[in-house]
Amino acid sequence: MTLDIAGDLLETWTAVTKSPAATTYDEVLREVAARAEHAHSLSKADFGALVVWKRLRADTKWAKSLMETPDSRVRQVTHDAWVLANDESLSIPRAGRAAQEELWQLPGCGGSGAVASAILVALSPGRMAVWDRRARESLRAYGREPSPGNGRYQRYLEIVEELASDVTERAGGSHAFTPRDIDLSLYHLAHRVTKDEQGEYVITPPADGSL
Repeated sequence: MTLDIAGDLLETWTAVTKSPAATTYDEVLREVAARAEHAHSLSKADFGALVVWKRLRADTKWAKSLMETPDSRVRQVTHDAWVLANDESLSIPRAGRAAQEELWQLPGCGGSGAVASAILVALSPGRMAVWDRRARESLRAYGREPSPGNGRYQRYLEIVEELASDVTERAGGSHAFTPRDIDLSLYHLAHRVTKDEQGEYVITPPADGSL
């Protein structure tokens, strides 16, 4: 079975943007991103807002360690990451990798990279993309999952950039898709990824007609 990832992403994005929640769910992200654009850094309070936005657990060792880190230190590291993420002399994948490596200095920003990627989207919403379990599941279904290990976020951004170009072309140029548009579509598309009796991936329509 041949899967059409560009077509499915476009279909998903179209449905998501028509949803009433489309304008409200990311309000926290937009507010934090606006502060980052002004300050060129994030505070511990901004981290807390992003934890709620991503519905992450706060009762973790890294959250405690972050709270014990001086806010000045958090701002310095995130400032350096902001500079790298927004450096237009670097390609988006290279900028993402460099900025992510800068964030490794802060609690919670290592591991799978999910927390760091959320911070990077707040620091550079027009260039970065969230990496999380849902994005991985969708890409795995299409045989596009980035290989694990060092540099995975860079490889993820390379895939996302390619998909953004493909989906923009599929949409006839009516919308210039960003990495964030693609990661949002991958997140919602993951809810429709299943396997049939032969073990092949199948993209099913939403059960209730919504995403």
